[in-house]
Amino acid sequence: MDSRGLGREVTAQDFVYSFTRLLDPKRPGPLKDFLQHIQGTDDFLQGKTASVSGLKAVDRYVFQILLQEPYAPSLSVLGLGNAAVLPQEEVERLGDGFARAPVGTGPFKFVRWEPHKEIVLEANEDYYDGRPFLDSIVFKIVENVEEEFAQFLKGDLDETIVPSERTDEILADPQYQKYQFIRKPTLGLLFIAFNTRLKPLDDKRVRQAFNYAVDKEAIVREITKMGSIPATGVLPPGMPEGMPIIPPRPGSSSLKQAIRTGPGCRCCSSGRPTRQKAPKQS
Repeated sequence: MDSRGLGREVTAQDFVYSFTRLLDPKRPGPLKDFLQHIQGTDDFLQGKTASVSGLKAVDRYVFQILLQEPYAPSLSVLGLGNAAVLPQEEVERLGDGFARAPVGTGPFKFVRWEPHKEIVLEANEDYYDGRPFLDSIVFKIVENVEEEFAQFLKGDLDETIVPSERTDEILADPQYQKYQFIRKPTLGLLFIAFNTRLKPLDDKRVRQAFNYAVDKEAIVREITKMGSIPATGVLPPGMPEGMPIIPPRPGSSSLKQAIRTGPGCRCCSSGRPTRQKAPKQS
């Protein structure tokens, strides 16, 4: 359903167009590196072909992706928000204005977006699974979680995230007992990414040292106030294949070996790593 209230069915060609657009060398998007494993992307990016051979509309409702080689994150990449499928005619009709007039196939239709204030959606009467129960949804846009929490206490919001620094107060103060306090998992992951093409981050032992230097348990205990859990893998609990990957515990033989043999490091008599001095140049 577009901004004018018009709609049509989604077809395989919409997928071909959308993923080709994500690879457009004139306006590269954040998924470009992930999608370069698709057959024909090199020729397309070099301007040798006008289309990507690995993106195919087999028929009106079947879309096929052919990879150059096995690539484990492929399905996960397709589920990212910026991999959404778009109608070509709307993108071309609105140009840069398309970003403020989104199109979708969900249970709600876009009504308006007032920057720094709110986003309003209304029920999609033509939703394939039936009209939603709610008539509309209003997403209030606030500067920070403290302001959001204040609006909730005033009755302007139906739900809010509890500021981590106020968790203990809310659990102990009787005035908050009239609210329903819910702790639930979310599909989110906070992490620090390393560019492994740069030295010394190309050395796995250096990345291991960073990993063990960060006290994730203390962050959860003291900063988020148990509002999160220490990550032991790349996928949060609750996601498919989200089984935890348990790293070696600090103090294990593998950790000691990583520290002992780290680039430019040696262990002193106390067992703590020390930096070796570079030899003097003659």
